[in-house]
Amino acid sequence: MSAQGPGTFPYMNDTFVDDIKAARRGDLDAFGRLILAHQDRVRAFLGARLRDHHQVDDLSQECFIIAFNKLEQYRDDASFSAWLRSIAHNLLRNYWRQRKEQYVDIRDEILEDVQDVDTDFLQDHIQHLRDCMQQLPKRSQQLLHARYADEKSIADLCKHYETKHSAMTMNLHRIRHQIKKCIESKGLEA
Repeated sequence: MSAQGPGTFPYMNDTFVDDIKAARRGDLDAFGRLILAHQDRVRAFLGARLRDHHQVDDLSQECFIIAFNKLEQYRDDASFSAWLRSIAHNLLRNYWRQRKEQYVDIRDEILEDVQDVDTDFLQDHIQHLRDCMQQLPKRSQQLLHARYADEKSIADLCKHYETKHSAMTMNLHRIRHQIKKCIESKGLEA
């Protein structure tokens, strides 16, 4: 680390200072070094918030493109990593906003498709589901009813049944798995 003084970058070593200055003048090699130095942090930030690693790649790349195009807006006295992270954060917010809009569109399509469902087939599936649920222990039936019919939160269920969150979610998972196996044993898809 270099000594800090007037006009220095407090968050970066001299290599980043020189590379930022050079990148501002259009030096792509200098910006490439900045990418190499910071891409793991940007990817980790996005990867912690997204499951799709392809989307992490896309948003990381877009983050650096935006950074290059807006390099003149970077304040020399700020952390370059934090600046990149703020760009990534904004990209992530836009990504989720677009996904939410797509989700609404998909729901409309599903509602249209539901009108075409064979009601006899659906009634058979519902009856098999009821049969499988009745085979569960009474406590499991009550838990499912509270969670899905009464729409109780996991936290509320934990308080009511005096159990930990992880135990409650595992219990619900096991109950759903039992129902799935029962439905599949009847020759249906769960």
